[in-house]
Amino acid sequence: MLLVGAKYILFFVVLVSFFTLKQEDIVEHKVVVNHPAFEKEDETSFILKEKIITKDSSEYFLEVASVICVDHLCKIVPVKLFWNTYGEYLRYELEDHIQLEKGEGEPFTETDYKLLHQILKDSSSPYKDISYYEITHERVIGESQVDAISGATEVVLATGETVVGGAWTCFTLWHWANGEIVQEIKRVSGDKLNKRQILENLNADAERYKIYAINELANRKLFDVEFIELLMKYSPHATKEINKRIINYLEQAPDSLYFELIGNFYQNVQPEYRMLYLNSLLGTNKEGSAQDYEVYLSNISSVTSYQEINILLEIFDYQQLTVNQLNQIMQLLNNDNFLISRRAFWFMKSKEQTEDVKKRLSVYMSKNKARL
Repeated sequence: MLLVGAKYILFFVVLVSFFTLKQEDIVEHKVVVNHPAFEKEDETSFILKEKIITKDSSEYFLEVASVICVDHLCKIVPVKLFWNTYGEYLRYELEDHIQLEKGEGEPFTETDYKLLHQILKDSSSPYKDISYYEITHERVIGESQVDAISGATEVVLATGETVVGGAWTCFTLWHWANGEIVQEIKRVSGDKLNKRQILENLNADAERYKIYAINELANRKLFDVEFIELLMKYSPHATKEINKRIINYLEQAPDSLYFELIGNFYQNVQPEYRMLYLNSLLGTNKEGSAQDYEVYLSNISSVTSYQEINILLEIFDYQQLTVNQLNQIMQLLNNDNFLISRRAFWFMKSKEQTEDVKKRLSVYMSKNKARL
């Protein structure tokens, strides 16, 4: 395929619509999106159109340009891309009598069109990691393609991962279908959700719907009891990704509510995910009281993970703990895991000590002097 500079290849202006829909069914949204092939002077504002299907559902579409290069001349072919409410690519459409072309002006076959659709549906396609430089300076070929150009630099994709001879079209449209526009669609859709719809998404089986709803709760800073209770019910069985989203949501809460909720979820989730909540606590700028940290100390002697104990003690280093709370940490000196007991020893050594604490630390040091 013959390629020229991006400013000639990508002539993204508002294309005259060649599709007709009832005007009353369409809502327009101005969005700002970039594309890896854009140059600095390229326009990044576009009109995303929303087709209202029902009062609770829509599909979105955007008219973009797929560039075909033949004999060093670039021909713009308008393509309409469609997404659902969640920013998931649905399909593409071409105007009647318009066809996509590969290198040397060869038209796409029916098989090529079907393959292009599958490529655009794959949000993890190799085109995600192929750079604009590779597209414009190297050859992207399928593994079954015979290379007749001696010494050419190639990016070889597996069969079914590219339309052979149509790499530029695949690259351009994939980054439209799966690029920044996805977040813009989620933003537009999220702004219209009511609380009932958010709850429906939280109760959905598919994880992506739950993530969508939790992100919207975070964006709106909604902390209704029904949302919190539903997330609490779900969190013991939630994935790492869901827990990350929950933490981001909790971090939007006012200080007192944040400390209450982060502690509740910390106790509720699977042990392997508790570190996620502790890292949030370690990094927060919110102001808490000694009482806010009691939840982490009440059962600290039952924690078996050194990594968890280590980060807990890092957190407590910045807090003004009560004498009773310090005594709870002292119990770790008796832990069977020497790494845990030693970490507690050095933590307590850095604190102001009563005479009783001094004696207990002295005994521990005498017993483990060679290992400290």
